[in-house]
Amino acid sequence: MSIKAILLDLDGTLVNTNEIILQCFEHTLKEKTGSCPPREELVRTFGKPLSEVFAEMAPNEADELIDEYHRFQQSLDQSKYITLCPHVIEALEKFKAKGYKLAVVTSKRHDGAYQNLAQFDLLPYFSTIITYEDTVNHKPTGEPAKKALEILGVAPKEAIMVGDSNFDIQCGKDAGTKTAAVLYSAFGKEFLQTFEPDYFIEDLLELANMLG
Repeated sequence: MSIKAILLDLDGTLVNTNEIILQCFEHTLKEKTGSCPPREELVRTFGKPLSEVFAEMAPNEADELIDEYHRFQQSLDQSKYITLCPHVIEALEKFKAKGYKLAVVTSKRHDGAYQNLAQFDLLPYFSTIITYEDTVNHKPTGEPAKKALEILGVAPKEAIMVGDSNFDIQCGKDAGTKTAAVLYSAFGKEFLQTFEPDYFIEDLLELANMLG
């Protein structure tokens, strides 16, 4: 591979936020609608903008659900529920040492994304961070990845999009990048295989060694 830039999803790829996301969904939906889908169904929404998820679940109450979700999320101890994914720091150090340009490409809103990255001192590793507010269209379209590449000054064929969900794979493919799916994804390999990522990786360190 002739790769110059690595685009990384945030939730489920750099930081493990699965439990806090599920708890926020469960609280919000039970509090506001009286019922909640099983966790397996909620996991399938990971990587999709929250506004779109709630608009599909309860179109007349979407704004109210978003507000309650964020209110409950901020009431929780973030450090208790959010951890780094495997070998993230070691991989980022290798990427930087080898001169790769790094970007975060997430469907998360600006404040939440920066809060998660700052919690683990990850901000200095990235040249740009593309969040929900930075594009009109979101994953699974390629617009967020294209925006990152434009800022980095890198052609799509010289980049790889790395994530844990089908939305990340679709985003990268639509933008024209290579794609890699992490095997610690909550989605599972069998499901992700149907979206045909170019690579499956055990963790980001494997990618760092592979690109080296």
